[in-house]
Amino acid sequence: MLSLAAPIALLCVIALVICLLNDRRRARNDPDAGLGDDEASPLGLCPQDVDAAELVYAAPHVTAQAGPDQERRLNGHDDIT
Repeated sequence: MLSLAAPIALLCVIALVICLLNDRRRARNDPDAGLGDDEASPLGLCPQDVDAAELVYAAPHVTAQAGPDQERRLNGHDDIT
């Protein structure tokens, strides 16, 4: 049993070291890493303009399968639901 437990314990230690190194790397690249648990990150509170909506037309094979009453509904949507 010791011959099976030793490699498993070694693999667990190696996995923990890899996790620690990865967490340190992520903490260096994260600008919000220094914030406490009860501290909020800075938010941009200025509203931004939204672009105009773009119409999405149905694929030709869907339009061909649709009946005449459904043709009108397909012109602004990409599915026939």
